[in-house]
Amino acid sequence: MNGFRVDTHLHTRFSECSSVTVDFLIERGRDPGIHAICCTDHHSLMATHQLRSVLPDRLVIPAIEVDTREGDVLVYSEDMDYLESLIDFDGSVRDLRRDETTCLVWAHPCVSQRVSLVGADFSDAARVAADPNLVRVADVLPHVDGLEIYNGQMLSLYLEGMLQPAYFRNLIYVAETFGVACTGGSDAHETESWGTVWTNFPERLGSVRDFVRAIRDRRVNPEYDRRVYPTDLGFER
Repeated sequence: MNGFRVDTHLHTRFSECSSVTVDFLIERGRDPGIHAICCTDHHSLMATHQLRSVLPDRLVIPAIEVDTREGDVLVYSEDMDYLESLIDFDGSVRDLRRDETTCLVWAHPCVSQRVSLVGADFSDAARVAADPNLVRVADVLPHVDGLEIYNGQMLSLYLEGMLQPAYFRNLIYVAETFGVACTGGSDAHETESWGTVWTNFPERLGSVRDFVRAIRDRRVNPEYDRRVYPTDLGFER
């Protein structure tokens, strides 16, 4: 898919685990080749507030990464009050909102790298209940709009031999099975990683709601920089 790139998963120093500064993102946001910028800090929206203040003519996607009982979820929304309410979120993915203003993506999903899930029948309740790998997927996928297929941290683990290609095949299969979008994000915690993994959008985004709608409608594809991650995992939809 050719279109507009957005790195849909990254962190700044407001996440405490990252060395990326907001000033760095502001400079990137001023680049005429950058269409939209997004920050998904843990427990903070300070970077988003600063980006929107300094870059009023740029599309800044408000987002936050929340810890749910089932795993980390990226919440993108035009409703800043709703995102603020999630800063200290402690609950299930089922408790998160999904509507025309807000979409959810399961970040770096915990899907078995050793066991192939391709071909698994998720309609067979008894078989699903007997397999913890299937249970985890079945607990989350009906409640999100997207699945992060390519994540910079996971790609690095794969290149280091610590993650098997079955991990990515599993993600693509379950995304197709449950009819959710496939996204990509660098999960950058340092400047060198920013923009090395991204989500392709089919057309220029005019608003946060356009961003949300494209993911909810599955009109996006994940991609990554082959110079940074020299491998071809062959995503096809």
